[in-house]
Amino acid sequence: MSRIFPVLMLACIAMLAGPAWANTQGSASVKKDQHRDQLENPKDTLAWSVNYLNRIMYSGNEWYLTDRTYQKAIKGVLNYAENQPIDTSVVEMQKLLSDYGVVFIYDRRPQDIRHPENVPGYITSNQVDDQVKSLKKQWADSLKNSMIEVPESLLENIEKEVRLIPAMDPQRLLSDSLEQMPAAFRRCLKQHFASLGAADSISPAAFDSIRISVVESCRLRYNGSVLTSYRDSVIAQYRSGYIQQFIDSAAQAYREKVEQSNYDKLSYYNDGAVASANDSLRMALRYLTKYAAADSVKLSFTNLAGEKKSMWTANRPMPPIRFYLKNVQNDSLGVIVNNSGKGKVNIIIDDGVQIQRFTTTDRREIKIKREEPGDNLLAMNTITPKLSPWEMGGDGTLGFTQTTLKNWAKGGESSLAALGVAKYHVNYSKKKIKWENDLELRYGMNRTDTKGLQKNDDKIEFQSRLGYSAFNRWYYSGDFDFKTQMTRGYSDPDHQKPISAFMAPGYVTFSIGLDYKPNADFSLFISPLTSKTTYMNDTALIDPTNYGLKAGQKKLWEPGFIVKTTFKKDIIENIHYETAGQIFVNYRYPFTKFNFDWEQTLVLKVTRSINTRIMTHLIYDDNTKFPVYDNAGNQIGKKPKWQFQELFTVGFTYEF
Repeated sequence: MSRIFPVLMLACIAMLAGPAWANTQGSASVKKDQHRDQLENPKDTLAWSVNYLNRIMYSGNEWYLTDRTYQKAIKGVLNYAENQPIDTSVVEMQKLLSDYGVVFIYDRRPQDIRHPENVPGYITSNQVDDQVKSLKKQWADSLKNSMIEVPESLLENIEKEVRLIPAMDPQRLLSDSLEQMPAAFRRCLKQHFASLGAADSISPAAFDSIRISVVESCRLRYNGSVLTSYRDSVIAQYRSGYIQQFIDSAAQAYREKVEQSNYDKLSYYNDGAVASANDSLRMALRYLTKYAAADSVKLSFTNLAGEKKSMWTANRPMPPIRFYLKNVQNDSLGVIVNNSGKGKVNIIIDDGVQIQRFTTTDRREIKIKREEPGDNLLAMNTITPKLSPWEMGGDGTLGFTQTTLKNWAKGGESSLAALGVAKYHVNYSKKKIKWENDLELRYGMNRTDTKGLQKNDDKIEFQSRLGYSAFNRWYYSGDFDFKTQMTRGYSDPDHQKPISAFMAPGYVTFSIGLDYKPNADFSLFISPLTSKTTYMNDTALIDPTNYGLKAGQKKLWEPGFIVKTTFKKDIIENIHYETAGQIFVNYRYPFTKFNFDWEQTLVLKVTRSINTRIMTHLIYDDNTKFPVYDNAGNQIGKKPKWQFQELFTVGFTYEF
């Protein structure tokens, strides 16, 4: 078998080259529908949105809805409530469009693509058949010219499989069994005896010897010919079967390879097409939802005198109308009809209207200029939506806590505390990319009679995380985190010895890992590749040994593993809860050093502009050292400790 190895290599190379050859044949047919699933550029937004939604929803099972909870809502904004009011559809559609858990509204399996032959690189069954036919001929020609060894077991004892002439007495053979012998054997005897010439010139003893020699020679020649013929037939049959088996196996392997290649190309194409189609679908749904929510309803009023008035109602301010009601005596009652929502009106009786019958009274006539609705109210201009992938927001809070004591027998002292908190975010989301940026600023001051004015909170933190969709709700993510403070901090009330300042310390962390985001409220980030750097901008006034650095050292780098998690939720109306925690393990000291940071915030909204904020902060950092004293008050060393902070404020807030 080793002699046919080069031929097998050639066959395998031809088999592997097959899909590439077929790809070039199919590339010409891609132009027709290659942009069928791509994002389109709408000209008439309303007509385009309706047509696009109909094409997705009624695609003949090519596309399927990932969450059937929203089926009625989608149909509702498409055709103004099939089984439910349009306002319900609008609310559910707004919930769907803001649900981060629904990555794709409609999805499609690769095998459901209607025209796979138009996908770049896809090989049709006809192309596969043609290529297999061509490859079979190449393989057959190559193997026919190769040396295929036949197993020795097939050629053993072949003399038992054919009819041979046994050795016997020549006289008996010639007299009794000659007619039963094969024709080839008899022809051989005839030719040899004919060549002997006249027998009278040869003695009987010599003739008998020649005859025995001729019979044995013909018998051996015939037997050899039969064995050779049978051997050749066995070899030919084995070679033919071997070649056919190899060709069938190679053709099957080629078909399976093309099938897998087709599926991979369809999957790759379908991933992009599904993402593009859902972007278009979300744009259409956003526009139709906005259109349905802002659409106007025309109401007509007719009194007993046949006078008609019309007005429009919508979920936005609309001009009121004045209308006169009539009874059977033709008395008039003036009313003002005012829009209070789509399909809803308020009817208000005019001030000073009196009804008197059968008496003559002075009448004051007030002329009211009445105008018919303009044409611009009867038609709605088509608005092309401009959907931005950017989303920005934030809030700011300024809170105060004040205590006044005078001649207070229970003890204590007056105090005044103020805390300012500002949080801002700028996020980007488009297709499979998410970029989240958060900035938090906090600064608090506390004043007492004995200690004077001192700082009780100071924080600057900026975090940026860039993610790309990986699988399910996981994202490949890179995370950047920067933390420091604004002003100096002091351990003594006289503010003579600072223990911290801006960028003293400052923390910069880079991480690469996976981010799990099942919805907009929860995130779990895991990074085995994390770089944490501690900076000390001022080592002259600030002791760097309090933060894990050596004396005079301005930078400390630590590699490690980090886990971050965030969660936020509106517990009930006007009560909001947020928490964020992280743990960092230093690879250099994996079992001895770690950093832990956990913050919690509970916001109770009193009014739109006033709230109560409760915050806690728990920290453990092996690099942050605190002095340790003996019973006599002498410092005997430094060690890390658990740090805890709790803040309670009532103040003013502003959101945007």
